[in-house]
Amino acid sequence: MVTNLDLSDVPRIDEFNGIFDGNGNTVTVGLSAENGLFNSVVEGSEVENLVVNIGANRTLPAEEYGAVAIRNEGKIENCHVKGSINVIKYQIGYRLFGGIAAYNMAPGSIEKCRDSISVNLNDIATNEAFWWGGIAGNSISGKITKCLIENDFNIAIRPTTSSYQTRIGSIAGVFGYSNISECAINTDVSIAHLSYTTNYCLAYGVFAGDEWYTYDHGLRLASELNGIASCYIPDNFSLSVNF
Repeated sequence: MVTNLDLSDVPRIDEFNGIFDGNGNTVTVGLSAENGLFNSVVEGSEVENLVVNIGANRTLPAEEYGAVAIRNEGKIENCHVKGSINVIKYQIGYRLFGGIAAYNMAPGSIEKCRDSISVNLNDIATNEAFWWGGIAGNSISGKITKCLIENDFNIAIRPTTSSYQTRIGSIAGVFGYSNISECAINTDVSIAHLSYTTNYCLAYGVFAGDEWYTYDHGLRLASELNGIASCYIPDNFSLSVNF
């Protein structure tokens, strides 16, 4: 890229195979199912040195959303996603959100990326799975390394059925066989569960919401999860969890 681009009304590229160097330029995208850069970054491909601006939004993203890619099996490096999502009192179904990628799958990796999307979701009622991560929504097998979260991160969720899972993590909503290493959070995290009963499958964590197929009620801290190593939280970090 040699200049900034506004792709707010341009559909995603279905599959990217090659090397995409943003050269530090900015791409502006929307939050709809059609918006963003790529549906898929395939194995062996690289996307690097790019700023993605999602703008200021008062609506939730599409069912599966990543600003750079829906599915990453390549390498996304040195990308910065920014903007804001501010939604109050909203009824939704299934959501899988990752600031960089919705899915980060082996042999995919996300490295040296930064998320400064300001997230404020207040009283969001959901009757299906809700997985939210600052870098990746679902990183079952890919790697996330040297990434930074510096956004406001405030989510108050109201699950309305016990049939689906809520997974929220600053880095990844769900991860299983993947590795999260040398990542940092430079913001406070506030997560609230607003349902009247705790008979729901819930997991909230500082770095990751949960390990794949590990179902429990309550908070899973990074130290309890295999696959998280050498991550940093500042001394004045504040975690507020209310459920």
